[in-house]
Amino acid sequence: MTRPGRAFVCPMPLRWSDQDLNAHVNNAKVVTLFEEARLQASAVWFRQAPQGPRLVRSLTVDYLHPLLYGEATTAHVWISRIGRTSFVVHHDLLQRGQACATGRSVMVHVDAETGQPTPIGPEMREALAAALIPDENSADDGATSPTPAAG
Repeated sequence: MTRPGRAFVCPMPLRWSDQDLNAHVNNAKVVTLFEEARLQASAVWFRQAPQGPRLVRSLTVDYLHPLLYGEATTAHVWISRIGRTSFVVHHDLLQRGQACATGRSVMVHVDAETGQPTPIGPEMREALAAALIPDENSADDGATSPTPAAG
């Protein structure tokens, strides 16, 4: 039985320039915020493991509520699936404890020389497993961040 992992949680500062004419964070900026959160999480997850290059194969985003500049924003990032050459990263952006945007990125581990998908090595797989919170219902598109583990 796989032990549930931990979501990576970090503050996600918003910039005044992230706003659009509707006075909320622009939809394209949300994708950049996901990327920033994913990079911060990767720096922690892969601190001890060789990681090699990864490419985004696909990205989906659900915009649930407007993100507002000036409100404290928190990112939650976790892994929901680890395959042979790829893994799925979930991202949530929350304000006032409410998910405002949620997304999923399929990341493909590639060979640095050929650019072709390559199997995820045991050290990287172990690092990913520490953040693995399996998606119990892949058909559920609702945004529900896992509760971060204490400590």
